[in-house]
Amino acid sequence: EDLDALAGTIAFEHCRAEDPMAKSLHIVTASVDRIKYRKRPNLEDDLVMSGRVTWVGRSSMEIQMRAQSSKAEEPFMESIFTFVARDPETGKAARINPLKVDGAEAEALFQMGEHRDAARKEMRKRQKASRGLHGLDEAGVDAAHALLEQAQARIVMPAMSRPMDMFLRETRLENTFLTMPQQRNTAGRIFGGFLMRRAYELARSTAHIFGGRRPIFHELDEVAFRAPVNVGDMVKFESCVLYTSQEIDAQGRATVHTEVDTWVIQPESGEAVLSNTFNFTFGLAANPDGTGGSVKGTDIVLRRVLPANREEAYKIVERYMGDRAQVEEDVKYRH
Repeated sequence: EDLDALAGTIAFEHCRAEDPMAKSLHIVTASVDRIKYRKRPNLEDDLVMSGRVTWVGRSSMEIQMRAQSSKAEEPFMESIFTFVARDPETGKAARINPLKVDGAEAEALFQMGEHRDAARKEMRKRQKASRGLHGLDEAGVDAAHALLEQAQARIVMPAMSRPMDMFLRETRLENTFLTMPQQRNTAGRIFGGFLMRRAYELARSTAHIFGGRRPIFHELDEVAFRAPVNVGDMVKFESCVLYTSQEIDAQGRATVHTEVDTWVIQPESGEAVLSNTFNFTFGLAANPDGTGGSVKGTDIVLRRVLPANREEAYKIVERYMGDRAQVEEDVKYRH
């Protein structure tokens, strides 16, 4: 919540007009592209948060944030937020101030932002072509069909299935609550940071029940804010484990990848609107009693999650390929 609040302040400052009579733009969080937890901070130290605008398009901007101990040289958490500007009268996209890029580091960060923006546009194009079913390319579709084929034995002959396999639907958890006035932001809508925290709590519980050990937060990726949540809305959170991996993590840690969908539901009309989707990555404690850091992939056998239908197969593979792209981005731009 604090990261989102500070990023919003930075976005407002960037969009501030020199003319005091000019109308203020409506700035909203479009997505949280990443929150990466690198190490555990010393909670006895003061914690310092900072951020800056690193990429600007016509009406959107990317803000990179970091949090670190006052006595440490390296941050323990890094994050990337995308904000968009809207005309307060028409609601349409509004042009924002350009960004002056100065120096090799700023240029690299700007190029990284351009790369992510192009990837988002390509993803939307593929989703439109598939009528919203998925954002996969041809290779991704083939991988999803192959994964569904591996699940056929459990679908057709459940008694013969491997004991370490389970269906995605068997990992689900959910909760529902009403939003309150104290959770609103300056625009009068429910604060995105509050929704992220509630999604995290459910995702962590899902990973804990699935893995049987204390979950350790690693990362939050690609949170898309599709529709606003208003005060008094009934909100339903649905979580599941999408897949597990013993090799995708750069440090060789075993990982559990969870997804949380947030729905605004209206019992009177029977309507449900998807507001947000959150993707979390957790490790599992090295020791069964919950102590220690994240266990290595070579020291534990994780259960495999299988799809029961094509939609679930697309969802699993799309998330896996997105996580692989994050790993490749780290290698390309950070080393």
